[in-house]
Amino acid sequence: MSIYFKVLGVTIYTLCGLWSFFISMAIVTDNLGFIGSFFAFMIFPATITFAPLYEALANSNWFLFILTYGGAIIGGIFFWLGSHFEE
Repeated sequence: MSIYFKVLGVTIYTLCGLWSFFISMAIVTDNLGFIGSFFAFMIFPATITFAPLYEALANSNWFLFILTYGGAIIGGIFFWLGSHFEE
């Protein structure tokens, strides 16, 4: 039973992370252009950290923030449950 929780946690974490990365890159490209998106791609962790926060505060669009950080929290909880209930 524990493997199901772990697989579900990793799946949620991965899908939300990829989806939020592509949306974050679109936001960076819209605001900074191609060169800005190239440098944002090179510093991936900063992009995935600050782009959702920028979008939430500047445009009052909290979807990306919830997707990025909520997906990480929910995926982590499922993975923790799978680790906790090992047989």
